[in-house]
Amino acid sequence: MCMKPAIAVLGGDLRQVYLLEADGRHVMTWGLEKGGAPCAVPLHQALEARVLVLPLPVCRDGALKLPLTDTRLETEDLWPRLRTDQLLLGGMTGELPPRLREDFGLTLLDYYDREELQAANAVPTAEGAIPGDASLLQTLVQNLLDNARKASEPDTVVVLEGRRTPAGYRITVTDQGRGIPEEELDKITEAFYMVDKSRSRAQGGAGLGLALCKEIAALHQGELRFESQVGLGTKVTVELEGIHVCEE
Repeated sequence: MCMKPAIAVLGGDLRQVYLLEADGRHVMTWGLEKGGAPCAVPLHQALEARVLVLPLPVCRDGALKLPLTDTRLETEDLWPRLRTDQLLLGGMTGELPPRLREDFGLTLLDYYDREELQAANAVPTAEGAIPGDASLLQTLVQNLLDNARKASEPDTVVVLEGRRTPAGYRITVTDQGRGIPEEELDKITEAFYMVDKSRSRAQGGAGLGLALCKEIAALHQGELRFESQVGLGTKVTVELEGIHVCEE
């Protein structure tokens, strides 16, 4: 008997299931029965999951595409059945994310727009424990999330991800905020440096957050990388290399 899982895969690709399970996730599936998917459950049970992985593309002709069954799931019947505390992951989402957020309060993230996932057609997940100073690592992540929050407008999404790498572990924080001019990127980890001084002071910032994050990463044999476009948002990557990530 399957335990109530955190993740459900609806239709889509079995590779998503296998990669999630390889990371130690307990996954239930719906719409993959013909492919022999593990833990196949009724739709109402799958919809209880905290995270729902939708097929690619998410919506075609008003329905989820279920290539391994003859089932057609009308999306307009699906959205009202979901909860606002659930996270939806899917590929090639088109114009759906803002409409779902406005009409139903649902958060839909497009995983297919990331280069490494276009090849794998899979959802990134990682489990494990990073050896190091827990309070410092918590401070690093909190500071990055706080910066992303301050840079973002209401009703936009901030995404925190973590995954094992051959060299160690990677943490990314991505926002849909104002972005940082290219000429400022080399300066933002300097102590007391603020891209938008008036806004930073109004929000209680002192310009030390990213400088502290840089030092914490260095203490854990890591570094920070920044990618940003003005008006589109910023992605901060923390590469922790030369460490062994312990299985939990």
